[in-house]
Amino acid sequence: MLNLAILTALGRPQELGIYVKGALSTGVSVAEIQEVLLHATVYCGTPAGRQAFQAAHEAQLRAPSRQRHRRFIRLAKRAQAWPPANR
Repeated sequence: MLNLAILTALGRPQELGIYVKGALSTGVSVAEIQEVLLHATVYCGTPAGRQAFQAAHEAQLRAPSRQRHRRFIRLAKRAQAWPPANR
């Protein structure tokens, strides 16, 4: 899970997807991944966090189990809509 935060800070969304798949396959829950990415977003900035959430969402969709978590999908969609159109 530390790798997820480090890759978010480095701005490496392609590599992050690989580690998200690995984390899901080893039993890390979607909620735990969200928590790591949320904390990394606070320290690394919104652009890095947005890329990380999008990469994690895409990796989760490609994961063999395809367990989709509603909150994760909602956060990823919110990240795609950033910045808000009314500003």
